[in-house]
Amino acid sequence: MESFEPDRTVMTLPLVEEVKNRPQKPAVKVGKITETKEQEILAMIGAEGPLGKMKISEQLGLGASRTKDVLSGMVAKGLIVPEGAGRARVYRLLEDDEE
Repeated sequence: MESFEPDRTVMTLPLVEEVKNRPQKPAVKVGKITETKEQEILAMIGAEGPLGKMKISEQLGLGASRTKDVLSGMVAKGLIVPEGAGRARVYRLLEDDEE
């Protein structure tokens, strides 16, 4: 419906109903490859200490976004803890006294 007045035009649009039952994307990817990469990251951090995303990405041969996804999943699972922000962020193992 449209209405015209001297200094403005008003247009009223009907709202479309939201699509329901849309499949949700899982928050954390799960699979053999992801589990293998998680174990490799845990071993790297255990051996070398806290590491940044770029260092982990280079050593595993993963892209930056895939590395970020795996690290985010590990943080959500409580396997590692992030410290810092931005490019200075590093990931370290969760220590027993923090649980």
